[in-house]
Amino acid sequence: LVALGIVIITGPTLLWLIDDDVVQLSQSYYGWLIIGKIAIGSAMVALGGYNQFKIQKPAQSSLDSGIKVYEKLRKS
Repeated sequence: LVALGIVIITGPTLLWLIDDDVVQLSQSYYGWLIIGKIAIGSAMVALGGYNQFKIQKPAQSSLDSGIKVYEKLRKS
């Protein structure tokens, strides 16, 4: 999680240090790489959050209540 945060933070920071003109962000190859880097990092955070709150928590509560997880997954 720390590494992903570093990746997401360093992209815009490096862009701001190198060139502070936001208009050139979409006009340069480097700008498109930074946009892609931020998009991939954001997608990773979203997938991790989905996994944590929609998959792991119900599975853990099923384990705690004695219901077998594989039986619940078979129904879906």
